[in-house]
Amino acid sequence: MNALINAINEKTKIILENDGRLLKKSFFGLLLLSLVFQGGEFGEVIRSSMIDAYIQVSVFVGFTLFVFIGLDSLTKFDVKNFLSKTQKFHVGIAAFLGAIPGCGGAIIVVTQYIQGRISFGSLVAVLTATMGDAAFLILAIEPTTGLLIFGIGIIVGSISGYIIDFIHGINFMQSETKIKVEFEKINKTFVSNFNFFWLFLFIPGFILGILVAFQIEFSPAYNSLLVFVASAGAILSIFMWSLNPLSDFQCSTDKSRGLLSRVVDTTNFVTTWVISGFLVFEIFMYFTVCSISSNSIWFFTWLWTASCCSNVLSKWLYSSFCRAW
Repeated sequence: MNALINAINEKTKIILENDGRLLKKSFFGLLLLSLVFQGGEFGEVIRSSMIDAYIQVSVFVGFTLFVFIGLDSLTKFDVKNFLSKTQKFHVGIAAFLGAIPGCGGAIIVVTQYIQGRISFGSLVAVLTATMGDAAFLILAIEPTTGLLIFGIGIIVGSISGYIIDFIHGINFMQSETKIKVEFEKINKTFVSNFNFFWLFLFIPGFILGILVAFQIEFSPAYNSLLVFVASAGAILSIFMWSLNPLSDFQCSTDKSRGLLSRVVDTTNFVTTWVISGFLVFEIFMYFTVCSISSNSIWFFTWLWTASCCSNVLSKWLYSSFCRAW
């Protein structure tokens, strides 16, 4: 009888947690989507930010996740076994993965840290070395400079990580982050029905993102196509994320779903928070009337922003201003 009561209580807890999470995500997603339809100059700023976030970040996140998750799904590579045999090299591996263009390497390392498989120093290494999707931008503008930065990032990230592990030990903060992951198995969600629509927008979006990274000028017709694809892609990503019953952590760690669903779900949650970061920055600039070229207060705005937008903005500023100086 007690076992039955415990099972019912556990099931009720899962249902309430899922419903509560879905409600919060739906509210936040609705808030973001409501901003898209604002009028006037403010609405233009919002829509432009979403377009930039999708074209400059989201499509590259999706591409790198296709690579990393594809390797994980299509091969019999055992990550847990590999990490147990290479413990002495975790920091260097993490720094290398962080330096790889795109957010995929960083996402993989962070999820392994959350599950207690790598040290805090490895986490520091990957976050120190990574440039995220801004790497594509700097490679397109100045390949030599980009490769130099990658090398410096790996070296600095590795040194930082090993120092952290030397001072605190490899078990530092593991007691708080090593959690037992138990998820309700969901092979397919409602939003999975939109996966092929997402892919239909992603493919041309990725091609357009590459062209934008190489600063190729568009004709009015192609510019209209870019606006349509990026706007639709951003809106669809937020819509799918807000109605996805899976948590963000489950999106990036649960392997019960297929390759496409894993990539789409993970990209959508990254896209939502990247767009949020872009909007925080742009809304701040809009209402404070700050000028990037003359006022340094914007620098502190993105330092705390937990997304790729800070890296993208840094590389854009380098390409727009620093080289001219």
